[in-house]
Amino acid sequence: ISIGLAVLVATAWYGNRIVQEFYDPMTPVNARYEFGQALFIGWAAASLCLLGGALLCCSCPRKTTSYPTPRPYPKPAPSSGKDYV
Repeated sequence: ISIGLAVLVATAWYGNRIVQEFYDPMTPVNARYEFGQALFIGWAAASLCLLGGALLCCSCPRKTTSYPTPRPYPKPAPSSGKDYV
């Protein structure tokens, strides 16, 4: 999701800059930019990254803290001393 937000911020920032320079009366007419294919591809990539990240976050199961029931360890039988040879 963070990559989608980074791409969205970058493309929106550049798009805003293009609009500001387009309507600036001091910018010559032949030097004005318009929205191009790369900007639309950036917006589409940002939306797909956000959608993919959201789907990935929603599909992961939540962690459950279920511990197994404790089992007592078997007690060793007392040795009679005859185990040694």
